Amino acid sequence: MRKLVIAAVALVVVAAGSYWYYMTYEPSRIRFPVQGIDVSHHQGAIDWQQAAAARVDFAYIKATEGGDFTDPNFAENWQGARAAGIPVGAYHFYSFCRDPKEQAAHFVATVPREAGTLPPAVDVEFEGNCDEEPARDDFVIGMLAFLDVVDAHFGTKAVIYASRDSYKKLVGGRFLDRPFWFRSIVSAPVLNERMWTFWQYHDRGSRAGIDGDVDLDAFAGTKEEFQTLLLKRAD
Repeated sequence: MRKLVIAAVALVVVAAGSYWYYMTYEPSRIRFPVQGIDVSHHQGAIDWQQAAAARVDFAYIKATEGGDFTDPNFAENWQGARAAGIPVGAYHFYSFCRDPKEQAAHFVATVPREAGTLPPAVDVEFEGNCDEEPARDDFVIGMLAFLDVVDAHFGTKAVIYASRDSYKKLVGGRFLDRPFWFRSIVSAPVLNERMWTFWQYHDRGSRAGIDGDVDLDAFAGTKEEFQTLLLKRAD
């Protein structure tokens, strides 16, 4: 009986330790000096001045989804982050069951084209998407049509975001000529065929100025390399 109690206590300690490690995980600022967040209306109202003071170095902000949805907090977040001096980028949640060019048109009509901002990004994942998964070849054709419009409008190559699942099934081996943003919770990405540019390392992080959980991200390079990503062209 005593052995069972000891084993049960040990399991509780291990579980508690694992949870603590997960909840408090932060990659090294020495190795990854540029770290930021990605947000949507799910974070509610954000105090961007507090976020900037808490060393939020950049923010990707949800702008659109599908062919007609605009995040209700996009404009407020974009303006607030910029006013706080935080470099921003906008992202689009790509729908597998909407016309790619329709989605691209909605995105470019919503997002300002301003100097000093990050390249636009497109979020490719299965969670929260259409029930039927697309065939890989169909996805690639549609994504290329979307990217043609977005790249031409912003004058730069858009970033592609993928989870492990969507990378394996849809993105892997394709789009190797553009920046890549990978979701890999508390474990640095290891991708044999390409380098990554952004790493989403936490999905339940915390930052000053934000109530509740927020996604946390790191940039792969130096502060100087980060500056080269910022758009030079503006309206």
